[in-house]
Amino acid sequence: MIVDLFEKRCDITIVVSADSDMIPSVEIIKGFAPEHPVHVFVPPTQKTYALASKCDNMVWLEHYKARFGQSMLSEEVILPNGHKLTRPENWK
Repeated sequence: MIVDLFEKRCDITIVVSADSDMIPSVEIIKGFAPEHPVHVFVPPTQKTYALASKCDNMVWLEHYKARFGQSMLSEEVILPNGHKLTRPENWK
């Protein structure tokens, strides 16, 4: 998203996340172009006050909870090497 801003490929930035590791990227964007709108769309069941405070607007996607549920990985994923990955309990 930083490169897109620098190369003038976007008019607005939308972050769909609740991860605070996105804060440095938002800070770079707002430092380089304070007028550039940055919006955060927060997935259902997540909170992100720190990230939201760096953005121009926050939209909480709680009313899309069913749709996000349809996009979840399976409970278990078996990798080609036989290693089994299990969805974390708090993602269910």
